[in-house]
Amino acid sequence: MVRVDGSVWEGYVRGSGEGSGVSGGRRVYVVELSDAAGERSNPAFPNVYVGETGRTVEERFATHKAGGRTASRTVTRFGLQLRPDLYEGLPEYETEAESVAAEQRLRRKLERQGYTVHGGTMGMAQTMAVRFPRDGG
Repeated sequence: MVRVDGSVWEGYVRGSGEGSGVSGGRRVYVVELSDAAGERSNPAFPNVYVGETGRTVEERFATHKAGGRTASRTVTRFGLQLRPDLYEGLPEYETEAESVAAEQRLRRKLERQGYTVHGGTMGMAQTMAVRFPRDGG
């Protein structure tokens, strides 16, 4: 959670709490996208979206497909299926910072393998800083 003064409370896990669907940690996931998402950098590999969530990956995919405020428009429009073969073996992460770092590492790995990767978060604190920059004076 980003506090009013711009600092980050490390104990906060976005999406945690009763009824949130969180069952113990944050996860990184991959969604295969249709070719309509854009030209592939390598025709042998599909377009994919890499994300991270505090919910189960199945719940997050369903949220994306339903659309709405927290959904990625890319996944809403072009998402075909989860690709657990591209993220299985990754652990659950305790903090958003850990899962965002893992998401970025997975994104770079998939790009090196030839996938065209869409998505990926900047992390809550960085997103807030972009949306609401501090006054320099």
